[in-house]
Amino acid sequence: EAILQQMHQLYQSNPKKYESLKPTTGIFNAVLNSWARSKETIAPVRAEEILNWMDTLYRRGDVDVRPDKYSYNTVIHSHAKRGGKDSAAKAQRILDNMYQMYRAG
Repeated sequence: EAILQQMHQLYQSNPKKYESLKPTTGIFNAVLNSWARSKETIAPVRAEEILNWMDTLYRRGDVDVRPDKYSYNTVIHSHAKRGGKDSAAKAQRILDNMYQMYRAG
């Protein structure tokens, strides 16, 4: 995740110079997958925060980081794996967000 943040910061500082470091959906998904496979208790929270970061960047016009079905499913899986009393509600909220994105085009 720290590498992703550094890539993003470098790219933002000079897009022409650091074009090859521009994060894409695939790179974000790799980080999401790492959190989903993690046994850390904070994993679902971090995965959801990264998904929200992707969504924010996309809504600001960065089409290269549009969350896809893999992004959403990975975060849902992270919540399901963690369990807990509110995990199902969080997963449902993420699924609802995915459906809204689908409906919006």
